[in-house]
Amino acid sequence: MVVSSCKNAVTSEEHETDVPGVYYDLNYPMIPDQEQSILPDSIRALYQTDASRLTVRLMLALGGDAANEVELPVFLVESLLNGLSAIYMAGNLAARDSVVDMFPIHTFLSPQMHEIIVSADSSRSFMLAWAAGNRFTGQSTIDGMLEKYDLHLENYYDFPWSHAVVLRSGRPLNIAALAQRFSNVPGVGYAESSGYCCDGPDIGVEVIDMKWVFSFYLKWGDCPSGCIARHAWTFSVGADGFVAFLGSTGSPILGK
Repeated sequence: MVVSSCKNAVTSEEHETDVPGVYYDLNYPMIPDQEQSILPDSIRALYQTDASRLTVRLMLALGGDAANEVELPVFLVESLLNGLSAIYMAGNLAARDSVVDMFPIHTFLSPQMHEIIVSADSSRSFMLAWAAGNRFTGQSTIDGMLEKYDLHLENYYDFPWSHAVVLRSGRPLNIAALAQRFSNVPGVGYAESSGYCCDGPDIGVEVIDMKWVFSFYLKWGDCPSGCIARHAWTFSVGADGFVAFLGSTGSPILGK
């Protein structure tokens, strides 16, 4: 992935009024909001999810401060959303129909962005509160995170080997970073993302020459084991919103 990272001279404390997480410089293209407002709401919602998931992947790939942020950098999400929207609106490109109309391709459901699993001994006060169906537990650190990250009790599991809860947020988060915060709470046995298995169609992104380069992957054939066939269409989107089709590669898609 060709994304560089460097720390800004301004610290996160000096950005208290800014969007969380934007104190580091991802060195990415700022794609303007040109036409996304005329996208159908259902399509815009799908690409909003794609942009959020691609943002989490970039954060995790960058590591360091970026990977440790729970909140997503809003301007990065918006730039990716605007890039995906520009491809959707590029009706003059024949390849656009392949990834939009023939095979509507969106990001595969990994990483998880809304749910976290937290496990602890059932005798812990916060577990007793959750077992009773309460959102807040009386444990200040946990309750602070529930409030800050809009987390609500989804399920309580009484497994033979442990007790666990699923907490769900109404907005996308970097769940890996959130899990680390829960893991640091005394009494928590483990905290982890509620993940997905297998494989399927997906979107990848990288930065090349200060342009977003999106690859749309159609995948098929034994996807529970990882998909044995795939075909990719690649587009670039520059800071001016111009979309270029860079070509397609992969398995023939006869019969798809």
